Amino acid sequence: MDLAKTPELVYKLTSRQFEELVAELFIQDGYEVELIKSTVDGGKDIYAAKRTVFGQFLYVIECKKYSPENKVGVNVLRSLYGVVQNEKVTSGIVVTSSYFTKNAINFQQNIKHQLQLNDYNSLCNWLEPKLI
Repeated sequence: MDLAKTPELVYKLTSRQFEELVAELFIQDGYEVELIKSTVDGGKDIYAAKRTVFGQFLYVIECKKYSPENKVGVNVLRSLYGVVQNEKVTSGIVVTSSYFTKNAINFQQNIKHQLQLNDYNSLCNWLEPKLI
């Protein structure tokens, strides 16, 4: 499946395959990743860790494989932000095959360094240089 050339093929993936794709993209960028068991994810799907000359960073990632018209709402962000606060990680990252509601975007603006949003367009940019 050539997602780099035909990114809309992402909609043919299962939710778990989408999580695995996101994990692979982080691995290719030098992160160590841990996929959470899908039955007990508790608002998180992936841990991604990276050590650089500037320090150690740990991200918790929530993946949402939605159709383009089904936008990710603010409740998903609130849940992940709770995980970020509870687990004291560097930041939370939401990756979706869709987009975000206006309320979700507004919520994130107040905590943009603690919660990052990546929609379908971001995903396409990530896939492009990777040539998966």
